[in-house]
Amino acid sequence: MSDIYAGIAPASGGVNVVGTATKTNQTASIGSTTLYAMPTTGMYRVSYVLMTSATGTGGTVTLTVVNGYSGLGQTTSALSLTAAVGTQVAGDFVLWATGGNSITYSTTVSGGSGSFAYRLDLRVEPLS
Repeated sequence: MSDIYAGIAPASGGVNVVGTATKTNQTASIGSTTLYAMPTTGMYRVSYVLMTSATGTGGTVTLTVVNGYSGLGQTTSALSLTAAVGTQVAGDFVLWATGGNSITYSTTVSGGSGSFAYRLDLRVEPLS
């Protein structure tokens, strides 16, 4: 199997993974951050896991991924910050992005209270 997919060399994390981000012990929202700067136009899949790493007394956290084409975002279901440690919201977003633009991500903590913390893992794969 080739280590090149659609002319793009992989990042660590898998043969077709070209971008990754891991944020641990997060206790606040994360502002807009570049996940991957696309060298070519095409379809991409962003896989995510949002997980509690310390239980709080209130609040939620959501993840938003913005494509590098229209600037529109897709948002996950809310993860309760009062959920047991290890509780996850996970899935994939498939999006169209143009070369020269970036896929970005951000998180929003709403009403977070207590000693909560969360973890975020993201992976980007080209599909075309």
